[in-house]
Amino acid sequence: MKVLTLAGMEIKRFTRSRLTAAALAVLCVVPLLYGALYLYAFWDPYGRLNHIPAALVVEDRPATAKDGSSVHAGQDLADELERRQVFDWHVTDEKAAEKGLSDGKYQIVLRIPADFSANLAKAPNAGSTGLENQKVVEVATENLALGRLVEASRRGRVTHAAIDARRIELRSPADADTVFAKLLTIDSGFRIDDADPSRRILVLSSPTTLWAAGFLYPVHVRQDIIGSVVVVGIRSKSISVGVVRKSHAHRRCADALSQLLGLPSARVVQSAVVRHS
Repeated sequence: MKVLTLAGMEIKRFTRSRLTAAALAVLCVVPLLYGALYLYAFWDPYGRLNHIPAALVVEDRPATAKDGSSVHAGQDLADELERRQVFDWHVTDEKAAEKGLSDGKYQIVLRIPADFSANLAKAPNAGSTGLENQKVVEVATENLALGRLVEASRRGRVTHAAIDARRIELRSPADADTVFAKLLTIDSGFRIDDADPSRRILVLSSPTTLWAAGFLYPVHVRQDIIGSVVVVGIRSKSISVGVVRKSHAHRRCADALSQLLGLPSARVVQSAVVRHS
């Protein structure tokens, strides 16, 4: 009670003078005003993306599928993007898009390549996953915040799936083809971005976190004298915070693969780049 009494006396002393009362009011209002402005600035950051000028470059050419139907996926994609109005799209050519990006007219450029429809029109090979026939569009930006958004949605490709010295190696008594087929069923928080069954290579990705835009995990499976070897690499989609964070993410992916394959804890190996003929 003495504490409350003393606090009441201090408040009365401050409010005796108009100047001290005004100072006390300002001290209370300023943090509230600052907090309100902060919340207003960061409230629903994705709600006004349609005000961001973006260039849309459609280079795709229609293709003919095996059944004779016409495939114009690039134009369909462009029409859908304009309809949804996620960004303030401006259809232009590549030269004007690059110039607009450099001088600030556009904040982001999305280019649909010329073989977009042709690639999708190809029939998948027998026994394949169909991932090799997926086609991606190219995105460029000089805006750091938008760059992070793009990196967060970045997909890994088998063509860029080399593994450096940072690797985790798993050994399985099963043959390489059986192990690779099992890895294609993974669903524990990881997404398969790309896969090449003929070379037994796949690329996994993790979702965006508070500290990083996520990671890409190139996975190589090779036949060994007894069983097979699974080598798991890691690459950040963006700039990650610290080696510990990256090591933890790497271990988490390896543990998920170990659990899927029914293996003991993974073994960390530092060695040269894995090469496949």
